[in-house]
Amino acid sequence: MNKEYRSRTDLAYEEVESLEIDGVKQSEYIHKDVKIHKTVVEEMGSKQLNKKPGIYYTVDCSDYFLTNYNSYDDLEEVLIETLKTMFKELNIGEKSSCLVVGLGNEKITPDSLGPAVVNNIFVTSHLFALQPENIQKGFRKVSSLIPRVMGDTGIETFEIVDAITKRIKPDFLIVIDALAARNIQRVNQTIQLTNTGIHPGSGVGNSRKEISTETLGIPVIAIGVPTVVDAVTITSDTIDLLVKYLNHEFDAGKKELLVTSNMKDIDYTKEVDMERKQQFLGHLGVLSEDEKREVIYEALTPTGYNMIVTPKEVDENIENLCLVISNSLDKALHRDFR
Repeated sequence: MNKEYRSRTDLAYEEVESLEIDGVKQSEYIHKDVKIHKTVVEEMGSKQLNKKPGIYYTVDCSDYFLTNYNSYDDLEEVLIETLKTMFKELNIGEKSSCLVVGLGNEKITPDSLGPAVVNNIFVTSHLFALQPENIQKGFRKVSSLIPRVMGDTGIETFEIVDAITKRIKPDFLIVIDALAARNIQRVNQTIQLTNTGIHPGSGVGNSRKEISTETLGIPVIAIGVPTVVDAVTITSDTIDLLVKYLNHEFDAGKKELLVTSNMKDIDYTKEVDMERKQQFLGHLGVLSEDEKREVIYEALTPTGYNMIVTPKEVDENIENLCLVISNSLDKALHRDFR
């Protein structure tokens, strides 16, 4: 097997989910019916996970989006409170100036989240320069930047952000980008906020120089949403769901596998024991999760079929996520924003 293969994910929570690792502290809480996972990665844990030391907040929107079609007020409140918590952790004051950077390619929908959010936020730096007497209390200097992708500009994204940062000298940076997940249930359903910065292009496996506190010298908050998964992930997750479906039918004593009207009654959270997996899948059924993904990777890669995939509803997903994130940023950055 390919021992160098690692499941592609940018979510820290996916790396530590259900694991106990020295140097990694996990906690979970619920606010406004939205589940938030907090992952603190210390130096020791960083080496094991291949994730930078820092704090990662993972906001699970899956249940929320299923039950809230018209209003995202509660989700916005969760993001606002999380951002304010991060401001305190990074000693960012109410008057600290901010540069908001939207990474990604506007021409490719699953990679367009960053530019879409930045195009929708309230910028004020020009007003402070031209009409300072008209600025109300509770508003701070906010600038924005869409550096585009290196294929368009021929310039490393970091170089553009670094040059602008040195020129306008913001007190801190907020970067928005699309990510990748290794669980199809988290695609467009999860928002990660971290103080560790970001690698542009990481969502599609094209990682560039990082944008972080270490490289820029100012606090950097990264907001990311996984908008894609690779074919290995889809195949692996599909096999897992198939096994759980077969297990349900077996327990029900059915001799024929037919699509029935009661498929929603299947409990896809119920684990299937190893003996049953082997019965259904043979040798594949006894492999560990990592081993199974390695086998799938080895089967797909030579044929060029390990594609990067996004859901067909991605246009609507990006529109909703853009609205939620941009509104949350405006209200977190400007105390009196309405």
